[in-house]
Amino acid sequence: MSKARLRAVDQDPDLLTIIQAAKVLKIRPLTVKRWVAQGLPTVHIGRRVPRVRLSILLMTLTKAAPPPQPLSSPRLPPTWRLLRGGRDENPSRP
Repeated sequence: MSKARLRAVDQDPDLLTIIQAAKVLKIRPLTVKRWVAQGLPTVHIGRRVPRVRLSILLMTLTKAAPPPQPLSSPRLPPTWRLLRGGRDENPSRP
């Protein structure tokens, strides 16, 4: 690959090295390497320099993320008794 073409690839803000992708996502580089081994699409510069497209990485992560669950108020099991001021709410029990 020519030096001019290599410089053009290095100037592309969408192409990230494994380390840069890990820093953007705040994860370990080994995790990104595992994703690449599992089929995350990459662009190879030469034989040994894989680059990850940021747009594809983010698109893949948003598709894989489970939908957010609606927040609900936590409920205690019916067998639990709530105490107020050290006394049981049910005065019939000693």
